[in-house]
Amino acid sequence: MPKIYRNSVGPASLVVSFREFLEQLADVEYRARRMRSSLRMRKIPLLILLTCACAPDDAREAPPLPRPEEGVGAQSSGNAGFESSARSVLAFLRGSGPFPETAIADSVTLYVSPEAGGGSMTYGREQLRDRAAWRVPVNGHQAAVAPAAELTHATMRLGTHFRCFEQALATRFPRLASYPHVGVKLEPDGGDSCLQTWNATMVFDSLGARPLIALVYDQWEW
Repeated sequence: MPKIYRNSVGPASLVVSFREFLEQLADVEYRARRMRSSLRMRKIPLLILLTCACAPDDAREAPPLPRPEEGVGAQSSGNAGFESSARSVLAFLRGSGPFPETAIADSVTLYVSPEAGGGSMTYGREQLRDRAAWRVPVNGHQAAVAPAAELTHATMRLGTHFRCFEQALATRFPRLASYPHVGVKLEPDGGDSCLQTWNATMVFDSLGARPLIALVYDQWEW
């Protein structure tokens, strides 16, 4: 049989204890409401932070090139027309052909290899009508892109890059390699040195008229 303790807790003490219990319960509920409200207010900046943290670098720095057509790669079929465009651009740069109206985009970016500083210049179509305007920054000075007249022997390959020898454009400019491109090497007849070569890769838009949008100038001596 349980023990009964008499006069240990009076009615007044029970009232006071119950009141304190209710006050503490109200305080806990108040703190819980404040905590829920604070968490709701933190959701928006947290979502913004997560969005920014997950965004790829490409989204923060948009490339100055049109998006390549899905499924059109350097080696895909139906790209023979790019060689024809490359020949017309090359003829103009050599001074043996007119300005290729349909083969030049509204703007063209000229690049140099990392060894020459990795710089670039973007020109409008009207500027590029002047062959002398095709210039790139090379280690602190401006270099002309137009080849010398004595470089009469041309080698052209679809989907490759020349730096005297053939190599993948992705090893030099990975972002440009996703576009259709034609590598060009010029050298004098009987040339026996890479120092005598002129090397450039022409990069084309894969949509619409498929004009030239970039040119990579990459010389062996750099």
